[in-house]
Amino acid sequence: MVWQYSFGKKRLSCNVDPKGAAGRSKEAHCGLLEDSMLKRALLLGSLLLAVAGCPTSGGSGDDDDDTPPPDPCEGYEQPDGVFADYSDGEQRLYMQCVVMPEFAPIFREFDADEYANFSCDTCHGEGSGAAGDFEMPNDDLFTLEFSGFPYSQDPDPEIAAYGEFMEDEVVFQMAELLGRSTDFQSPDFFGCYGCHP
Repeated sequence: MVWQYSFGKKRLSCNVDPKGAAGRSKEAHCGLLEDSMLKRALLLGSLLLAVAGCPTSGGSGDDDDDTPPPDPCEGYEQPDGVFADYSDGEQRLYMQCVVMPEFAPIFREFDADEYANFSCDTCHGEGSGAAGDFEMPNDDLFTLEFSGFPYSQDPDPEIAAYGEFMEDEVVFQMAELLGRSTDFQSPDFFGCYGCHP
């Protein structure tokens, strides 16, 4: 037996056992079918809307523009003067274009796992890059007690390795990049406490 039911502008036909489907009346059986089809239609419509709103693999949502963003360091020219004389924008660009490329490979060579994701956050603290907060010294770094110097001779081998790395690869190079002195007597002195608390 075929029983027809209108579903919007479409007509729904239900094949119904004369005894009813599982003891249900013809109307109840077709009503279950109608609910099931409505749910499927709503689910399919929702999925189609969700997929239609997703950007393409380029991420911009613009299928014609797959060019990468411009490199802010391309053609970079260092401003005159020293780091302390630069504007905030010049300091950020200098760090991005000069300091990061200088130190990222040095830190990764020292400990590839620890510094695999070397970024602003490595030295300036978690979230500093996103927040634009680059205040130094950074309290998140290892605290250096004055009585512990030289750390390269610490009895703990891990601390000694870090101490030697900082002495040999980081402090003097950072002072040079910032245009600062490593002479204790200089008012422009830069040392371990320039970064560490």
